[in-house]
Amino acid sequence: METHTEQLPHPKDFRSLFDGKIYQRAQAYYDAGMVQHVSQVAPSLWHAQVMGSDAHYDVDIRIRHSRIVSAACTCPYGQKHTIASMWVPPCSRSTHGIGKRCHK
Repeated sequence: METHTEQLPHPKDFRSLFDGKIYQRAQAYYDAGMVQHVSQVAPSLWHAQVMGSDAHYDVDIRIRHSRIVSAACTCPYGQKHTIASMWVPPCSRSTHGIGKRCHK
């Protein structure tokens, strides 16, 4: 039986769902290198670790049929960390652990 792997959507796909400031801060987190890694831990589950002001935060995003069905972050204001983790380009996401940055 073949397992279907769900891909993380790009934040641009749902920009209208978030406050503009939250979206801009999320992109700034990614640009500053605060997303430590994004890895696929199951066919429909992605995990990321994102640095915050005071600590590292864990993000879990569950995808089904190319849509986000749930997202959780250990930060009480986790939207920006969740969005930042989706900025990571597919070439640097890992299905086996810590991913590496793509060359620009």
